[in-house]
Amino acid sequence: MGTSIDTLRFSPKSLRKRLVFFVLIPVVVLMAGMGFSGFWYARTTLLTQWGEAAILKLQRAAHHVDMRLDAPKKWVEMLHGNSGKAGSGQIQDLIIRRLAEMDGVMDVSLTTPDACDTFPQTSAGSPRQSGRMADLKSDHAGGQKRRPGTVDVSPPRYHAESQSDAVVLVSNLTNSKGQPVGRLEVVIRFDHVIETVKTSGWWQSHKAFLVDASGRILAATNPEKRQILGDTGDELESTVLESIGEKSYGIVFGSGFPVSEICGFYRLVEAPWYLVMFAPGKEILQPIVKFRNYYFLLSIVTILIIVTLIHRTLSGPVSSIRQVSEAAKKLADGVFASDLSVTSRDEVGELIRSFNQMSCHLQDRLRMKASLDLAMAVQQNLLPQKTVRFDSLDIAGKSLYCDETGGDYYDLLEFPETDHHRIGVAVGDGAEHGVAAALLMTTVRALLRSQISAEKSLAETLSRVNHLLCMDTAESGAFMTLFLMTLDVTHQKLSWVRAGHDPAVLYDPAEDRFEELGGIGIVLGLDEDWVYEDNYRTGWHPGQIIVIGTDGIWETESPNGERYGKSRMNQIIRENCRKSANQILDAIIDAIHEFRAGQPVLDDITLVVIRICEPE
Repeated sequence: MGTSIDTLRFSPKSLRKRLVFFVLIPVVVLMAGMGFSGFWYARTTLLTQWGEAAILKLQRAAHHVDMRLDAPKKWVEMLHGNSGKAGSGQIQDLIIRRLAEMDGVMDVSLTTPDACDTFPQTSAGSPRQSGRMADLKSDHAGGQKRRPGTVDVSPPRYHAESQSDAVVLVSNLTNSKGQPVGRLEVVIRFDHVIETVKTSGWWQSHKAFLVDASGRILAATNPEKRQILGDTGDELESTVLESIGEKSYGIVFGSGFPVSEICGFYRLVEAPWYLVMFAPGKEILQPIVKFRNYYFLLSIVTILIIVTLIHRTLSGPVSSIRQVSEAAKKLADGVFASDLSVTSRDEVGELIRSFNQMSCHLQDRLRMKASLDLAMAVQQNLLPQKTVRFDSLDIAGKSLYCDETGGDYYDLLEFPETDHHRIGVAVGDGAEHGVAAALLMTTVRALLRSQISAEKSLAETLSRVNHLLCMDTAESGAFMTLFLMTLDVTHQKLSWVRAGHDPAVLYDPAEDRFEELGGIGIVLGLDEDWVYEDNYRTGWHPGQIIVIGTDGIWETESPNGERYGKSRMNQIIRENCRKSANQILDAIIDAIHEFRAGQPVLDDITLVVIRICEPE
């Protein structure tokens, strides 16, 4: 089964083999098919034309033989019409003299009852008798009865007087009462009967026979003495003999391709004889055989020319393609060679030019990729690297970028010099993602870290950061959302400022209640004179969870276009509320991946989870 599948999937591995299998072989098959079809059509046409011409020749020859038999037959029929009538003796004498004077007639005999014991005596007087019939060795001599009113033609027999073959026309004469009164026999020289046949060109150039209905040979072009048609075991002659018994004329083809022999036969009208002509098939089909040989020779020459042209045409392109292939292998291993030479203006030349451009652009992209990898490493180093335990706070965060770099940002800000019990959390989302957003993110991070302090409120800090950022983004129009929060463990106080960012979520498992930490504020980098406001909330207890994220979480889409939404995230928080901050974060990220079901990530995702624990 495997072998058959491999055979069905067979595909030549080289361009030359493909051209041989898919171009040259079909051309050869097409040329062979056209040659065979043309040869078969021409062969059939030539054989048909020869058959028609042969039948016409045989018909013409048979007509001449029939005419030489028909002339004496008419006189015999005339004599038959006057037999037994009063005063018919003189007419019969005249008819007999006319018959005797005809060309080819050797003897005319009228046998009366007095000279033939077979016939009884009549009252018609004493008819003329001829005793010359004894010399003719024929079945018609010796008083054999014949039907009155008919003229029978005997097969040729040896005639002693002329020392040659002769045929006999025999007719029984009757009177008005239907009683036999005599028998007329006309001896005709056989050579005279078939003289026209023997002088025809086809009789001299082809093998031909004159046979009777049983196939007995009466005359032949072959000097060898033969008795019966087909006595040599020739298959075609036997087939012709069978056809003679079924129809009066026809064409019979021998075996072989081209046929070895072709035969045509035609039946005479005045005698039960057949003219049969044989011709060699090669002679008849000689023009088409020559054409076939020339065609095959021309086909071979054409195929050789095609193979030579294919070889010469493909030598350059195949060599160029191999160079491109070798260069591509080296390129895959990181080896950039010099540009390949372009030697043609065709598609292969265009391929080489494109490869050279691709190689050049690929080097640029690799350099850019290396720069992006470095930028990604730098940006990742700017983010907190591990879960933080700050007094009774369990804090975990993560950023997932859809490109090498992104615009999302989160940070943990501590105040060790002035306040050991307060920590800041910042989560930001750039307008775009990629390198530009990463640069904006680092700028905001640097400004925020430089401006935040224990002496300033969060609103003052963020207003100052926004003012400084607008100075850099006034022309570009870049902006960023930010949620900045501080958690005072000593006083259990939350302080936050919203700069266009989605509110944080506070979940209380004891009451199974979600609370949004909202507030008023526009995005950073839009209005340098905007003054942000502080928001406060006091009092918390262990088990409560604060989640701050970017819109890449709830705007994640499934394959059918449905968004993840905040309700699904809240449900994950509810189900994992007794776990650590890092476990809750991982549960939310895993649920987002499962919901996306392989769909590409279209936006950066950043998530910070803060779980309030029992004081240590």
